[in-house]
Amino acid sequence: MSVAKLGDETSLKMIFRTLQNQSSDIFGGVYNDAASSASIMKCLEGLATLISPDNDEVIEDLESFISGGVCHVARNYGRNAESTVSPIVLNFLMTAIRSYNDINRGKSPYRFTSPKCPQTNPHGNAFLAQVLIPHIDAGAHAFPIDPSSLTFEVRVEHSPIIRSPSPPVGRRGESVSFGLTAKKHQRYRRADRRKTDPLGYRSNSSDTGSASDGGGRRKFTRRQQSRQSRQSRQSRQRNTKKRLL
Repeated sequence: MSVAKLGDETSLKMIFRTLQNQSSDIFGGVYNDAASSASIMKCLEGLATLISPDNDEVIEDLESFISGGVCHVARNYGRNAESTVSPIVLNFLMTAIRSYNDINRGKSPYRFTSPKCPQTNPHGNAFLAQVLIPHIDAGAHAFPIDPSSLTFEVRVEHSPIIRSPSPPVGRRGESVSFGLTAKKHQRYRRADRRKTDPLGYRSNSSDTGSASDGGGRRKFTRRQQSRQSRQSRQSRQRNTKKRLL
């Protein structure tokens, strides 16, 4: 249905279908012309008489429509480089809220409980918290009709930037040569071994334990035994030759 003919519609189902389908354009300022804005305003004002207070389903739909409109206004305000908003759009929103409160007379009035709107920059969320929500809570009064867009002073609180702590500034410690330090400890270990076992230590043996202490003595004893056995065998052979002669 055309938005210009929406004000003449009496079917609640048709009205809601049109409002929900055109929500982004309604609160985005597309229908700010005289004919369309008058039709939409007439429709929003008539919701208070068309919706029964016992019709919880339609009331929930209206509440969803209003909440979406609040975020549309905040989001578009944040995107606007001039930080302005049309009074016609604001009055669309406030009229829908007043109709909701009239339907729920005696119950809780409409409240926008979320502190932020999704996909809204910090400037738009600041406008939401500092302008829209206080105005809604105060009764959603109508904004004065002004041919020019409205400007509001909002304070944007930027999130603090968390940086890692800087390294300490000052004189650095002296550099250490790990190769020289390792050799120094090797010399200390060799000196200790010479004190505990001077005969069994060999300077060319590994300090890691690959050659055990006393290994040199065992090799020396085997060579000595082999030499003595060979000498004894040679001596026996010479004695045998002498007897034969």
